[in-house]
Amino acid sequence: MQYIECKDIFYLLRDVLKLFDRRPIVHGGKVAYYVYMMLEQKSKKELKKQYENYEIAEIVFLTTFHDIGAYKTEDIDQMISYETKNVRAHSLYGKLFLEKLTAYGDLALVILNHHTDYTTLSKSGFAHSELASYINLAEAIDIFKESLGEKFSLEIFKKNVGTKFSPQAFDLFCEANEEYNLFEKVNSGAYKDEINKLMDYFILSNDEKEMYLEFLMFTIALKSDIMIDYAAKCLALCEKLGILMKLNDVQKTNLQYAAYVHDIGYMAFRRNWIENPAKLSAAHLEKLAQHTILMEQLLKDRMKREVIVIAAAHHERVDGKGYPRRLTEKQMNLSQLILQFSDMVAMMMTSPYKKEKVIDKVKKQTEAGCFSPTVSKLFMDRFDEIAEYTEERSNEILKNLKVIKEQYESI
Repeated sequence: MQYIECKDIFYLLRDVLKLFDRRPIVHGGKVAYYVYMMLEQKSKKELKKQYENYEIAEIVFLTTFHDIGAYKTEDIDQMISYETKNVRAHSLYGKLFLEKLTAYGDLALVILNHHTDYTTLSKSGFAHSELASYINLAEAIDIFKESLGEKFSLEIFKKNVGTKFSPQAFDLFCEANEEYNLFEKVNSGAYKDEINKLMDYFILSNDEKEMYLEFLMFTIALKSDIMIDYAAKCLALCEKLGILMKLNDVQKTNLQYAAYVHDIGYMAFRRNWIENPAKLSAAHLEKLAQHTILMEQLLKDRMKREVIVIAAAHHERVDGKGYPRRLTEKQMNLSQLILQFSDMVAMMMTSPYKKEKVIDKVKKQTEAGCFSPTVSKLFMDRFDEIAEYTEERSNEILKNLKVIKEQYESI
């Protein structure tokens, strides 16, 4: 049984980012639809397909997330500003984020250039300049259509066709809009059905699926540098404890994937809430606890059930006082106990830390009914080995994020 369908990778990433703020993704979905229909119109016009359906699905995926950098670099409330004036920061960060953490590689340059005017693109020699010009126009159309409402007209773009916007792109859009009623479908929401049908052609290898699940974990870095550090250490702890506790290969993979996705529900909450839960009121803590339910809702009917069961238990306690189901140790399997332990201990192992202090905390938490005595004993007995692995492995997991930060800040 496969862990997740290719198309569900797309839906899951889309919906997780919507938890953070739905506006860039809703905008990205409409832009992706416009580009999709421009490509369809081009194929019809030239009586040949430039791209196969799976390639168009890849383009739609990329275009949907073309503004992913804005989650890190911008105030989303200022969308008009960063989409029309201060365009460089989110374009650069988005390009780096997709280039270093996904399989898009050089195609991610489209993200860097999606605000570049046609005159510059046409002279750039950039291999994907045509696609970038399509996104450039489609994005501008959606931004102005949303801003101007009933006053919007394609006529306002004509004076910039040939300079800012590609003549070919503009003609293709006008023809596609006339033939397929693009604006009507966007207004009614019917365009989403067409995107969903196209994503049936989205193809990923098993290795690429794993990469995108790890990418899903990395999206928390768009909200919090602290939380992605915790996530990397949690993943490393799960890996090492899974080996030491002799999980079989299937169990280790289930645990690994659960570690990737267990905190995606946090994307719905403010950064200061997830970074400093100890400072929250009881009412706010109760709301924050809903992140486990949100995670389950996002994964339901998308991810393998065994993975969801593990991920859903990461805030349970062996004494039955955890959440959301108040499970006891006897009601949890070993993988659940490892993730539950790793999730909390990762926060204890932020640099700098003292071995004695971590062991003391683990011992006290175990005696208080939080952790499995079996998992805790192994951790304390093999602390040096586990700590060394966790440090080295978490640094390896985060190395590309560090490269992204360095390259972004240097430019």
